Amino acid sequence: MSENLDAKRGRETADRLLHPLDIPREIAPARVYYLTAMAMRMLASPAVLTAAVLLLLTISNNVWTPIIGPVVALSLVCYTEQRFRADAWAYIARREQDLTRPDPAPWTRLALLAQALLLGAAIWVFVAHSGGDPLSAARVLATGVLGGLILVEVAGLVEMGYRPGRRGMPGSSMASRAIQTVAIIVIAGLGAARLAPWQSEDTWVVGAGALIPVLAVVAWWMLRRIPEHVRCLPESLLLP
Repeated sequence: MSENLDAKRGRETADRLLHPLDIPREIAPARVYYLTAMAMRMLASPAVLTAAVLLLLTISNNVWTPIIGPVVALSLVCYTEQRFRADAWAYIARREQDLTRPDPAPWTRLALLAQALLLGAAIWVFVAHSGGDPLSAARVLATGVLGGLILVEVAGLVEMGYRPGRRGMPGSSMASRAIQTVAIIVIAGLGAARLAPWQSEDTWVVGAGALIPVLAVVAWWMLRRIPEHVRCLPESLLLP
């Protein structure tokens, strides 16, 4: 009997919880803020960073500007995303926030598919326009960047295996996410194999390139540790 009562109370509590996506736009802009944050999170990803670096390496006269520009730009996107997310949650009282609900699965699948296609297109463009010299600085650096992306995505798969139920994501969504992550790893691996080999004296360039996605992900992780659910709006604007 007590177990049934506890289960009933749990369902009633879940029914009372709110998510920014539950709030109509006519009442408050929380939904718009949250959707904007979702789009920004999809943009600030290792695959998009790698694609941007490769595309800029194709047209740039040096190898450093194509690295600094995307890293700084996507870091700003990451920080702005967190601010939009915090403001979206600020319209809901803390005790009524449904923090376990995952982002809509179709959005996540579409984002991962778009990232994989963008990465593949960027690799194709870079290989087609980088010239015939397999030992050019840009090609060696691009090989390292792709290697770093592989490391980051493999680490994400490992984390997914250890935390399969994070943020309430159902098993089917986790499986789909894992498959698409593997696709990104395969695309990056094929690209790195296409750009290899390099000379032994260029190993440090490859290592420097591999550090770019790794350090960017660490920086984004730190930016996303900024509390999501702080109240950033006046009490008069919050929902009762």
